[in-house]
Amino acid sequence: MKKRKTIALLIVASIVALAALAVSTSWWRSRPQGTPVAIEFADAQISDRLASARVLALGEATHGTHEFMAARLQVLQKLVDRGFTTVAWEEDFGAIARVNSWLQGGPGTAEDAVRLFGYGLNKTSDTVSLLTWVRAHNDTHPASEQIRFVGVDAARPSATKQLALDWLATRDAAAAADLSSRLAGFTDDTMWNQTVASEVAGAVVELRAAVTASDDGTEAAAEAAQAARVLEQTRQRASADNRDRMMFDNLSWVVEQGAASGREHTLVFGHNGHLDRAGQATSVGGDTLGKLAAQKWGDGYRVIGTDGHRVSVNSA
Repeated sequence: MKKRKTIALLIVASIVALAALAVSTSWWRSRPQGTPVAIEFADAQISDRLASARVLALGEATHGTHEFMAARLQVLQKLVDRGFTTVAWEEDFGAIARVNSWLQGGPGTAEDAVRLFGYGLNKTSDTVSLLTWVRAHNDTHPASEQIRFVGVDAARPSATKQLALDWLATRDAAAAADLSSRLAGFTDDTMWNQTVASEVAGAVVELRAAVTASDDGTEAAAEAAQAARVLEQTRQRASADNRDRMMFDNLSWVVEQGAASGREHTLVFGHNGHLDRAGQATSVGGDTLGKLAAQKWGDGYRVIGTDGHRVSVNSA
């Protein structure tokens, strides 16, 4: 009996092994043949799998690198006609709101607009080229097809604070003036000062409540409410920096706002370390934006990562 069982087990094991061999042999014969050939990224096509993503992230191995920054424009040019008209940046919310105002027809030049970015690493000639192209696109397309930029970082309080206060001033000028005075000491230069962050805590909460109470259902009101929320995130960073979680929460808001206005696809620009789905492209502990996004949107969140061999920095 034992001998028969042993023979039967050997037969089953052999069948399984042969089946596995057949599958691997089939893959080996059908795999792409020959030596891989590199092509210029500008000539590459974005696959349907990537282009159908609800959220598609373009990661860069290093900030401020010419080749990676040039890829931003190339990817956007390939995707805008496929519904990617919202671009989320690893950048300050208030600063990007000012850049976006220029993209929608505001005064000045692309060189003026690039100076509005919060991070110096984005103030490059490549970003000027990107802004110039987006402005030209927007000038020739209806509002529903125009590209908009949104910042998802809680990086600097000054511009974000002013956005919320300016909105409140149109609804309650006295409250806006009072809160502006109480928040005057909370600036880009003092955001890491825990004493200042503690002193303005009450005013930040009041600002958020006042802006929320003034909500009239418009996009401008939603933007002001988000600015107040990001201002609170920025204040919290002085004592408990959880930047990736904050950026994920803000990206979720961007995606939801876009969906509410018929914008079904969002493109994200940021560092590989933040955008990687598995959280393996960084040594920073905790869940990354990309890991949280993969948990929330599943296969609807996809990433194009980059790396470089010979690259250059091209700052303006």
